[in-house]
Amino acid sequence: MHNSEIDYQNNIQEFTVSEFSNDVKKTIENKYGYVKLKGEISGYKGAHSSGHHYFSLKDTGAIVKAIIWRGAYNSLSFRPEEGLEVIATGRITTYPGTSSYQIIIERIEPSGEGALMALFEERKRKFIKEGLFLEDDKISLPYFPKDIAIITSENGAALTDILKKFSERMPVNILVFPVSVQGDKCPIEVANAIEKLNNIGQDSKIDKPDIIIVSRGGGSLEDLWGFNDELIIRAVYNSKIPIISGVGHEYDWTLIDFVADKRASTPTAAAEMAILKYSDFNSRLSEISGKNEKLFKDLILFKRNNYNLFSFRIARYSNVLDLYQQRFDKIIESFVRSFEKIIEENWKNFNFLKEHISKNHLLRNIHDAKDKSDLIGQMLKKSIKNIINQDNKTLESRSRLLYSLSYKSVLSRGFGLIQDNNANIIRTKDEAIQNKELNIVFIDGPVSILVKKENSTKI
Repeated sequence: MHNSEIDYQNNIQEFTVSEFSNDVKKTIENKYGYVKLKGEISGYKGAHSSGHHYFSLKDTGAIVKAIIWRGAYNSLSFRPEEGLEVIATGRITTYPGTSSYQIIIERIEPSGEGALMALFEERKRKFIKEGLFLEDDKISLPYFPKDIAIITSENGAALTDILKKFSERMPVNILVFPVSVQGDKCPIEVANAIEKLNNIGQDSKIDKPDIIIVSRGGGSLEDLWGFNDELIIRAVYNSKIPIISGVGHEYDWTLIDFVADKRASTPTAAAEMAILKYSDFNSRLSEISGKNEKLFKDLILFKRNNYNLFSFRIARYSNVLDLYQQRFDKIIESFVRSFEKIIEENWKNFNFLKEHISKNHLLRNIHDAKDKSDLIGQMLKKSIKNIINQDNKTLESRSRLLYSLSYKSVLSRGFGLIQDNNANIIRTKDEAIQNKELNIVFIDGPVSILVKKENSTKI
């Protein structure tokens, strides 16, 4: 080995492992700071027990570890999903414990709608293959529902549109089940609501609904993405109560539209699909009554013609049947009059019911539902307030404990803290005599003293 090479190696800077790792950390953080990385989410398994989220971003040539802290995750407008291509914004740093670098993500968004649509189509094919969208499995809507549940946001325009449309239609009991209709909580809350409504028992204070409407207003593909979640799709498929999907506007399609028993183009259309208008009810009843009356008269005419033909054939042999035909005609006439009287009575009953089933009755039901919704809101506010008060008490208790363990608590009892001029704590006599000047920190501030050295050390 040449002397120059030996000199070069002898002049190389020496680091401890920790010093080197920290130096690399500072170098990377200072050079890159905030970056945007585009890649596919890999190894995502949801939240860790700590509430943080750990996964990787990868492309065809490399992979970078990624972290979303719990606090940052709660403020994200879009949630990570396995296999989704995204653009992640965050800080590049290193983790010396494993000599690896990683990105601390503060914002994440899909890499264009194309990525979401690809995932949408992939899920759609999966559910079609499982048979979740078959028409044969769908449940018919009841003709005259008594109770209808609406799963939606209690503050959204969708609920207002549905209730307004209900006020124009036949009266019905309404149960509003408030949920999040966007973000990470949406799939869990909607799926739980469907399951709870299906499990209402006979001993419950509320009746099991005849129809469930799942609804929200329009929005972007990201806004409506929760209604493509597998939790909701399976909950709708397993529901024994028919479900109408009224999610988004006319051209917005989500996977819940394919699995629901009926798909409505808007929340308003969902209300129209669930309940008949008064005028529609009248028209349908008139139509049914008219068809029944015509069928009956046709049947009587058919029977009468056949009987007349039979009578004509035997008339030349005997007039014995003339008397029986006359009696038969009277019976037929009496039967027709009785049938017409029954129809007339039914119309009277219907008109009576129509007069007594007013919009006021429906409004009372709506007001009752609103009162129930307000009560639920008050209970939630009370629960949240109790939780905050409890957390405040816990914080106050821990603050007192922290103060009792602090050196300031010791100083308040008459003790002092001895430091050198560099604020290093002096613990022994030997350390004290190595300094010319010392600072004694009392509860109300520091005092400087000089160290006097003699045959015996005195301070």
